[in-house]
Amino acid sequence: MDTLSVVASNLIEADGAGEAPWVVRRAAQKVLAAPMHEHLAENPAKFIREVSLEYRRACRVAASAGATESDCERAAVDAAIGRHQQLDPMAPFNRHDAVAAVLEMVGEVILTDHLWFWHGPDA
Repeated sequence: MDTLSVVASNLIEADGAGEAPWVVRRAAQKVLAAPMHEHLAENPAKFIREVSLEYRRACRVAASAGATESDCERAAVDAAIGRHQQLDPMAPFNRHDAVAAVLEMVGEVILTDHLWFWHGPDA
């Protein structure tokens, strides 16, 4: 069993979110194919899940406060960048590169299973 599978299988949360490891593992495989993410090999699925869920949380908070869709997106990206930089000391601090890295991760999770992302555990 590869490291990514082992890490992802350990991500099953106490709330019964059995689909979380599958979604994040699949997204992590695509994101880690890029050379800039090789340093995340220690625990990539958990890292990508944290960044993606931070994006979703911030998006929901902004929407509930009555923000426009554009403002919700901006708040979500900013929150995800903050979480990314908090978890990864090698995360880009250049705004352009940071947005690209975060949107790549979040996008892969959404493309893997958009229903899990928007309506799954911790929704």
